[in-house]
Amino acid sequence: MDCQLPGEEPEEHPDPLAAAVGYFDGTARRLAEVFKAARVASLEADGNYRPEIHDEVLSELDWESFTVEELALVPLVAALTSGRNLRGRGQPSLSRLLRSSRPVHVIVLDEGGAPDEAEDLSAFHLELGYLVMAHREAFAVGSSLARPDRLTEGLVRMVRAPRPGVALMELPARELASWHVLMADAALRGRACPSFLYDPDAGTTWAERFELDGNPDPECTWPNQ
Repeated sequence: MDCQLPGEEPEEHPDPLAAAVGYFDGTARRLAEVFKAARVASLEADGNYRPEIHDEVLSELDWESFTVEELALVPLVAALTSGRNLRGRGQPSLSRLLRSSRPVHVIVLDEGGAPDEAEDLSAFHLELGYLVMAHREAFAVGSSLARPDRLTEGLVRMVRAPRPGVALMELPARELASWHVLMADAALRGRACPSFLYDPDAGTTWAERFELDGNPDPECTWPNQ
């Protein structure tokens, strides 16, 4: 599994979500020193700097105290993982990340149709989109490559959101690569990979936050063709 900062080579890590949180925290700590100096300079320029008042407050500055403008200057951190990993040992790390409020993004490649990933149809299959949205304050987008426009739009909105984000991408298994166009569309039409977007900043109700654009016949149980 990979985690990386923009401009850096991807780095393999057994727990990419925990590593991504570490990257973010380390970068934010270094930038906090810069932001402290900038705040002091601004106060001094206005003739308002009082060391006995401001130094103690600034000494405790961390990413949770950043302004919107300062938080936007922290480089985005993204982790790449698989749906299989998050349904297994990676699930606790995902939950910790989503509860942390850190604006770290997770790209989930969820392969479908691989012979070695065949599941007992009587078993419970964890839908990761439900899990992400259950945390309420995380941005979530899910789509198949059959709708790249919706996927691209969702990724752009996720990157701009100052909160954790998860992008679920349904991919045909490598063994079925020659059928990737058909499989991607079949996953969407078969409701195996619904196209959705959950944006906590879009409103206060579920209806305002939740979008289902891009699904064939979204008002029907099953699409007609």
